[in-house]
Amino acid sequence: VGLGGLLGVFMVALAPQLCRVVGGAPPGVMLDSAVGYLSFRALGVPLERAISIGTTFCLAAKDGTTPLVVTAIGSAANVLLDWYFCLRFRAHAAAASAAASVLAAVVSFVYLFNRLRRKDLWPRPVTWPGRADFGPFAAFAGPVFLLLLVKSLTFAQMTAYASNLGTATAAAHQVYVSLLFLTAVAVGTPLSWAAQSFLPEFLAPPAEEAGGRPEGAA
Repeated sequence: VGLGGLLGVFMVALAPQLCRVVGGAPPGVMLDSAVGYLSFRALGVPLERAISIGTTFCLAAKDGTTPLVVTAIGSAANVLLDWYFCLRFRAHAAAASAAASVLAAVVSFVYLFNRLRRKDLWPRPVTWPGRADFGPFAAFAGPVFLLLLVKSLTFAQMTAYASNLGTATAAAHQVYVSLLFLTAVAVGTPLSWAAQSFLPEFLAPPAEEAGGRPEGAA
């Protein structure tokens, strides 16, 4: 969540530069709309990271229903808030849509937080990690972060290049990317979550190999 907060500050502070360099938005109305959208979405980054972390608690407990309900609630709230905000603020529809997404994330997080507390999955008390905790975390998360960063930058540069080829080309590219992510999320995410939930117990070494004693041993 703290890293999400830092990322949000970074995105707000450098929103114009990011929209020009990464997004390929030319100066003018498109750039202004992109900056407004990015700035509002950046405010919700810490909350979205909290939802992602809370979802992992559910996966650890082999609970696939709660993430589904969280997503359904957030999607419904997003549709309703998008409809209202975009009609209410037509001149700033991009920023209004981003604000609606952030508020929908708030609704999702409130439900997830209460659900985790009722199931006694929310850590209490919440403690700030020490320096010794960052070493193992960085050793695992560092390579994964770099992998996802390279993939994200690759797609971003593809979008920037397509945007410079005209509106029709940029729109066609966006349709392709949307279909790609739709199929990747719809097919890949359930398999990934199932693997995270069930594989660890099969990969853990037996008690004898880990230095323990089998159950029932005298």
